[in-house]
Amino acid sequence: MPRRRPPTGEVRRLRDEPLTDEQALAAACTVHAYDASRILDVRQAGKMNEVPDRAYFVGVFSFSSDQLLGYIKEHVGLAQQLLAKSGDQRASPSAYIEAAGDGYEVGWYHDGRSQIQFHDSIDHAAADFVLAYWKLPRLRP
Repeated sequence: MPRRRPPTGEVRRLRDEPLTDEQALAAACTVHAYDASRILDVRQAGKMNEVPDRAYFVGVFSFSSDQLLGYIKEHVGLAQQLLAKSGDQRASPSAYIEAAGDGYEVGWYHDGRSQIQFHDSIDHAAADFVLAYWKLPRLRP
């Protein structure tokens, strides 16, 4: 049986500085709540070893899909890292990205594949994968 996180309660940011777009984009591209919480320096209030669940991050990530795509294009190799990270996943349900023919397939896996989209560009597929992981509105192929 999959381990469930408790619902997000009050979340506390450990720094006083405002969150930048660059930090939010870097956090989103980790496609992992623990790593994202380290970049954003957030923890569950009163529980310094617990990180917020995905629902918290959805409320924090205010960047556009165009900003995300630009961030991935600017950071050479990031799209390939996301492709590799997806291939290393062992948890379900989760978003995935994989090479498919002359392009890339991005979708959701839970007892089978669903919400499948195809992209010609790895950068577009990687951005769609990040959006799918965080359950944000997806790119249109």
